[in-house]
Amino acid sequence: MAIRDLDLERDLNNHLRNQKTEPFKVHDDKSADWALRKIREHEAKIAYIEEFAEEQIQDILAWAESATKSARDSIQYLSGLLEEYHRQLFAENPKVKTIKLPAGEIQLRQQQPQYRRDNDRLLAWLKANRPEFIRVAETPDWANVKQAFAVHNGRLVDPETGEVVDGVDVVEPTMPAFRVRTQGGAK
Repeated sequence: MAIRDLDLERDLNNHLRNQKTEPFKVHDDKSADWALRKIREHEAKIAYIEEFAEEQIQDILAWAESATKSARDSIQYLSGLLEEYHRQLFAENPKVKTIKLPAGEIQLRQQQPQYRRDNDRLLAWLKANRPEFIRVAETPDWANVKQAFAVHNGRLVDPETGEVVDGVDVVEPTMPAFRVRTQGGAK
């Protein structure tokens, strides 16, 4: 009897699989609400997976840091020994800036100075003494431009003079934008 039940179940599954069903369509508020609930479920699933993945990434990074600590310490120690050796040779002969060996090379290079700046104090001094070293950036105040001028036939126009503002083309959207927001879903 159990084999016969399995055969019947297999036949039923085959029948259901072979049935042609129409694809889902949104045709009323009830089906639209169902689609929104499904989207919310998928958003929650995505958020859960991303949160889970982030936790795993943090665990893996912590493991990698721990697993490589000994090797990093050894590299730092050996690099210090190589630097001490190279500086000793450089002190004896300042022309020895690079030592090439079969496994690699060690180098001493002149470093550029580092500048710690207080931009406010520097700017004040430059204004008083050397204004030619001050850069002035001019950019349109776009928020005020949009408020002050009007859109007419795909152009930005000065309402006081009727003059077309050069450098701006207005592209009016042909259709309203569509978006989906679910209640209580992921943001």
